[in-house]
Amino acid sequence: MTWTPEMERLERMRELGKRMGGPEGIERQKAQGRLTVRERIDLLVDPASFEEVGTVNGVAKFDEDDNLVSFRPGSTVSGYGRIEGRSVIVDGQDFTIRGGASDGAIGYRGRSVTSMVQDLRMPLVKLLDGAGGSVRNYDTQTRIGSASSIVHHRVDDLEERPVQLGDSGVPGSFDLPRNFDSSHIVPSQRDDLLTGLARGNLLAQVPVVSAVLGSVAGGPAVEVGNCHFSIMTKDSETFVGGPPMVKQALGVEMTKQELGNYRVQAKAAGAVHNVAEDEEDAFRQIRRFLSYLPSNVWQLPPRIEPDDDPNRREEELFSFMPRNRREIHDVRKLAALIMDRDSTFEISALYGRALVTMLARIDGFPVAVIANDCRYNGGAMTVSACIKFERFIDFTDTFHIPVVYFCDVPGFMVGLQSEKDGIIRFANRAMFAVRDATIPYITIVTRRLYGVASGAAKINGMGVRYAWPSGESGSLVAEGGVQAAYRRDIEAAEDPDAKRQELEERYIRMASVLRQPGLATPMEIIDPRDSRPAIIDYIRKTHAVNATQLGPKIRVGMRP
Repeated sequence: MTWTPEMERLERMRELGKRMGGPEGIERQKAQGRLTVRERIDLLVDPASFEEVGTVNGVAKFDEDDNLVSFRPGSTVSGYGRIEGRSVIVDGQDFTIRGGASDGAIGYRGRSVTSMVQDLRMPLVKLLDGAGGSVRNYDTQTRIGSASSIVHHRVDDLEERPVQLGDSGVPGSFDLPRNFDSSHIVPSQRDDLLTGLARGNLLAQVPVVSAVLGSVAGGPAVEVGNCHFSIMTKDSETFVGGPPMVKQALGVEMTKQELGNYRVQAKAAGAVHNVAEDEEDAFRQIRRFLSYLPSNVWQLPPRIEPDDDPNRREEELFSFMPRNRREIHDVRKLAALIMDRDSTFEISALYGRALVTMLARIDGFPVAVIANDCRYNGGAMTVSACIKFERFIDFTDTFHIPVVYFCDVPGFMVGLQSEKDGIIRFANRAMFAVRDATIPYITIVTRRLYGVASGAAKINGMGVRYAWPSGESGSLVAEGGVQAAYRRDIEAAEDPDAKRQELEERYIRMASVLRQPGLATPMEIIDPRDSRPAIIDYIRKTHAVNATQLGPKIRVGMRP
């Protein structure tokens, strides 16, 4: 006796599962100019590399003779794939099935995916296109899908049955009992405990990416922020509550695009890192992002064989910084001149624009590039720039990526609005992130290094500072400091403007790094053309030490 009938039934169910929500559901998806979840996965991963998990999750109906009548799959497609030859796990919402609603599955499939990611230590890519829970959960209905089971119903046994309501189930969360007490843990065991807690947090273990590819609301919208890198297409939107909820709660009518378009989420809120022209561009950016990262925190970022001369000296750098302090310069071009050719990938370009954050390579090593952009608020650290800075430093420290910081910072943003926005608190948080980081951290002071914001130029641990001859540093920039310190002298002068200018020029000369050789933390002054060789030399020196810090990073205590 063979198991042919059962295998034929299984294959039939798999075939029906691949039809997703059927012709009508697929047609609705195509009418919006969007791909199906299976088309998306095929575009994202290497050809023929996807191996689906849970191929027969869903609702199967059988007649009295146990013959399969119909099968409707769950609302997610998950499995293993490869990106540039490296294993990843993909979890995609299927909008053709009940709009991708997360209550379209029995239990919470996300927990199963999270377990896969944690156990196998593979990067996770979430393809989001759907809503969260629904008030339909309060009705009696038959729920479909499961991460671990098939729901079988006979045709004559489909009476309405109560639904078990679930929790929000954010993947990667880790909770201790409320009465947990670690005071009895001896010091020798405390590190093991803390490491265990870090392992309970998915973001402390593997790269996690979220892509917004349609209308994403509720629980899935939370997933947009629960990652290291998020991206959305220009025609997509995401929000915690959609227009009907906004209308009911606030009496305001809005469209989905008005409420959650990329200008809201990527530019104003910073909830999404990057924006893609279309889905193909989104997948290209995801592949590029992952190329700089290790598969997990127990590995170093992957170095590739460089095709660029490590000793390359760009003559343009020698005249790159204008002598006129009021002239602007392009920090993206600066990074491109020093990093390996065509290796930069900018993150969060629309948010916190006084600060530029990139991933790049130098001598084949992945590095994180940070630069103050003088074209926005003179490069002063605004609240959004501080948030962006803190988040980026934590990300790079988690995955052992060295930082290269091109510093031209006049300080933190001043003014009433900045104070209302909370600059004091967020400035502290940014500086705490630098303090906590244990990665190689290279600062090149290209022009200004002033005030408390100079803490962004790390000097403890594996931090080192270099400076160009154009560099200057002090407690306050001359323009503001002179006015504060010499207000009476300036007002009493025959020509106040001339007096102020005289004092400013004097203190600008005194602030030059060439006038500060006796500082307690001196900066090595280098020819701008030697920046690339200097960075490479330091990364090579610290590479072996960085390799001793593999595993989850433990951050004890709290930030302001």
